[in-house]
Amino acid sequence: MKNLTEKEKQYRAMPFWAWNGTLQEDELLRQIDIMKEMGFGGFFMHSRTGLRTEYLGEEWFRMIRRCADHAERSGLEAWIYDEDRWPSGAAGGLASRKEKLRMRFISLYTNDSYLQTDEVERVLCRFAVRLDGAGRLEDYYLLKRGGEQPRAGYALHTFCEERMKCSPQYNGFSYIDTMNPESTKEFIRLTHEKYREYCGEMFGKQIIGVFTDEPHRGPLFNSFGLDNENSSNMAPFTAKLFSYYKERWNEDLRRRLPELFYKGRSEWSETSYRYVICLNDLFLNNFAKPYYDWCRKNKLLLTGHLLHEDSLRMQTSMNGSLMRYYEYMDYPGIDILGESNACYWVPKQCASVARQLGKKMVLTELYGCTGWQMTFEKYKICTEWQILFGADFRCPHISWYTMQGQSKRDYPASILHQSAWYPYYSYLENYFCRLTAFVKEGECRTETLVINAVES
Repeated sequence: MKNLTEKEKQYRAMPFWAWNGTLQEDELLRQIDIMKEMGFGGFFMHSRTGLRTEYLGEEWFRMIRRCADHAERSGLEAWIYDEDRWPSGAAGGLASRKEKLRMRFISLYTNDSYLQTDEVERVLCRFAVRLDGAGRLEDYYLLKRGGEQPRAGYALHTFCEERMKCSPQYNGFSYIDTMNPESTKEFIRLTHEKYREYCGEMFGKQIIGVFTDEPHRGPLFNSFGLDNENSSNMAPFTAKLFSYYKERWNEDLRRRLPELFYKGRSEWSETSYRYVICLNDLFLNNFAKPYYDWCRKNKLLLTGHLLHEDSLRMQTSMNGSLMRYYEYMDYPGIDILGESNACYWVPKQCASVARQLGKKMVLTELYGCTGWQMTFEKYKICTEWQILFGADFRCPHISWYTMQGQSKRDYPASILHQSAWYPYYSYLENYFCRLTAFVKEGECRTETLVINAVES
C-alpha cells in the first residue's frame, strides 16, 4: 500500500477467499502474500462449491489457524465465515438433519394433492372460501373437524404445515427454521462452538470476526430457494407463531388464515401486517439476537448481510424490516450484485442505522455476478457510489483458491492471481482507500429525513 497514510490503510478491502478445492498449506500462505501485494487488508475464509477438504474437519481448522497466524504476521486481518456456501444457518445441512429444526410453512391447498406431499406434516385447519370474479376474498368460514363440507358457492381450502423440501444446496437436507430458537442453538453448536473449540484463544486477536451470509426467515409467497411444488402458496411458519400472534394482538391467527393468502376489498390487510410483524419479531429474537450475543461474549465482531435487500417488496418477502436486524451486527452490511445495480437506497438505509446506533463500519459485498469482462473502470464505477453512500467496509466477491472443476463456474471473475491484471490491482485499492478516508473523515450532514415505508 505505497504512499497511503495509516488512516487510509485501515479502509483496505477484504475479499471473500473461496476455499473451493483440496487445501494445501503452502498454496494458502502463498495466496495470502498475493492478497497483500494486491493491496487487500485481509480476507474472509469462505467454504465454496468444489471444496474437497472436509468442512469443519481437523484439517479445516488446522488451515484456519495457519492462515490466521500468517495474516497477523503479514499485517492483515483474518475473518471466518459461518457456513458451507450459503445461506448461513444450516451448517452445511448438519443443523437440519433433525426434521423438527427444518424451515416450515403454512401451505394452502385447494385440492387433495397435499395427501401425496411428503413434506406436509399436518393439517392446520380447513376453510370454506368464496372469491369474486377477480380472485378477491369475499367471504370465508372455518369448517368443523370431522369432514364438514363447504356450502354451495364456497370452495374447500386446506391449510397445512409443510417442511421445506431437501435439496443439494444443503447437502441433501434443507435450510433451518430461523424463528425457532432450538434451530439457532444447533447451528451455533455445530459451527461457532466448534470454531471456539479449535481456535477460541485466537478470537479477537488473530481471528477478528465472523461473516454471516444471507440468513432469512423464509420466502413469503415466492419460490426463491424452494423446491416444494406448492411454493407459490406457502407462507413462513414456526411452532410458536400462533401463540405469539395471540399474545401480541389478542387474536387467533388460525381463524383468519384466508386473509393472508387473498386480497380483500381493500388493499390494506391488518392481518397480513400483524403476521409479518410477528415473523420479524420471532426472527430477531430467536436468531439475530442470540447470534449477536454469542459473538459479543466470545470477542468476535459480527458482520455480513441478509437476503434480498434490493426493494422493500423483496425485503418484506424474505425478512421483514432489515433495518431492525442491523441493530444486531457490529458492522451491518449489504450485497450489491451485478455490474449496473443502482439500488442507492440499500446502502443508505444500512448506513442510517449504523449512524444512529454508533456502528463503526458498514459492509458491502460487491462485484458478485459480474464476470470476466470487468475492467478496472467498471470496478471503479461499481464502488465509488457505494462508498459515497456510506458503505465503507468492502468485501470483493470473489477470490478463488482454485479454478479446477466446478469451481470455475462459481460467479466469476476471480479477483486474485488467476486474473492477468492482479499485479496492478493495488492502484485501484489505493484509490478506494483514499476515497473512503475522505468520506469517513468528513462531517455527515443529514438535513432531510426520509421515512422507510417498509412497515407502513
